[in-house]
Amino acid sequence: AKTLKVPVVCLSQLKREGGGKPTLESLAESDGLGRDANQVWALWTEEVEPREDKDGNRLPTLTTMDILKNRAGRVGVIDLEFDKSCMTFRPTL
Repeated sequence: AKTLKVPVVCLSQLKREGGGKPTLESLAESDGLGRDANQVWALWTEEVEPREDKDGNRLPTLTTMDILKNRAGRVGVIDLEFDKSCMTFRPTL
């Protein structure tokens, strides 16, 4: 992938004991995935039930993208909205 300059995306289910935010330790049993990766992003939400506005319209799901590892830059948290109707994420306003 480095020679061809193409990204490799790998998805993994996390081990999350007790719930809460995912961490790099959540990837501990993923055969070195967190150790070998250049970047690790975790998407998560605390919402269980869909939110609705006062007129009963479904609101986007509040989601957090936590950049847990980034060898080429900063780590941090980005707040997003997930719109299930068109399967897109966008920054919260």
